[in-house]
Amino acid sequence: MTLPTSSDHGQQALTDALGTSFRLLRYGLLILGVCYLCSGIFMVQPSERAFVLTFGSLGQPAEAARKPGLHVTWPRPFTSIERIPFDTTQSVQVDTFWNPPPPGLGNDTTWAYRPRPFSYAISGDVNLMHSQWAVHYQVQDAEIAAFRMTDLATILRYETERAVVHQGGQRDIEKVLRTDVDAFRNAVESQVQQRVQDLNLGLRVQRIDLMAGAPPWPVLDAFDTAALAEQERSRTLSQARTEAARVTLAAKAESAAVLSRAQTARERGLAEVRADADYFERILEKHQEQGPVLLRTLLQDTLRRTLKKVDEKYVIHESATGTQEIRLLLGPERNKKGP
Repeated sequence: MTLPTSSDHGQQALTDALGTSFRLLRYGLLILGVCYLCSGIFMVQPSERAFVLTFGSLGQPAEAARKPGLHVTWPRPFTSIERIPFDTTQSVQVDTFWNPPPPGLGNDTTWAYRPRPFSYAISGDVNLMHSQWAVHYQVQDAEIAAFRMTDLATILRYETERAVVHQGGQRDIEKVLRTDVDAFRNAVESQVQQRVQDLNLGLRVQRIDLMAGAPPWPVLDAFDTAALAEQERSRTLSQARTEAARVTLAAKAESAAVLSRAQTARERGLAEVRADADYFERILEKHQEQGPVLLRTLLQDTLRRTLKKVDEKYVIHESATGTQEIRLLLGPERNKKGP
């Protein structure tokens, strides 16, 4: 029996080490394979849609967009994931017609107006105007937005520029920049929405905002002066209308009071006339029955009422023989109350 030598022990250790290494390599490859296959698992967020491209192609027929949730597909390089924002508001800034004012414009009178090329639009009364816009939109058809149209932001920018030129050319600059700004913005928005629908871009334009609008900077002071004059005119007209309303209201109140007093006087006069008429009708009946007695009674009543208004009274009685007797009343006659 031969004893193992040191070389045999080394060879055995090498064999064991190689076996262990190969086992670890197999386990590592197995783990890498599992991780590679798991890389095909992906999550679609609620604010997006995803398309699975096989070797860079969507396939025929086109595969439906993956909705929010967990999905599984083949890993790269067999497939790739194209994510599209969906149901989230995106914005496009349109600065084509905007020319920022130079620094110190109000004090620098030597500055020459050199706008950027095509940095202005022309109004209906042949004036230059600058404007800055923002288009807010949402993707409604992810397939169209991702594969059938390229650079939707540029398309929206071009359509907005087209609408601004078209709608601005139909209005005076006063309406565009001051008196009818909302109508101008609404017209631009409506035209862009219609064009997006006609072109089938797979988008929905939520709104278009007019961020800024201004005339050419060299005439800005003149426009501001005109705006201040318009504001002063509006304020004066408002005060005049308020004063006119106050005066009209006061005149109506005074007219109503005069009419009320006249109506009261009319009714009082009519009542007095009716009372006198009734009185004379009763007197007429008495006169027809006892004329001389009634006349004496009326004469005495008239004399009594007349003498009450006289402070000093002289009564001269003529007797049957023709002599007269004078009686002086030294004091005013007291009013006697009736029973």
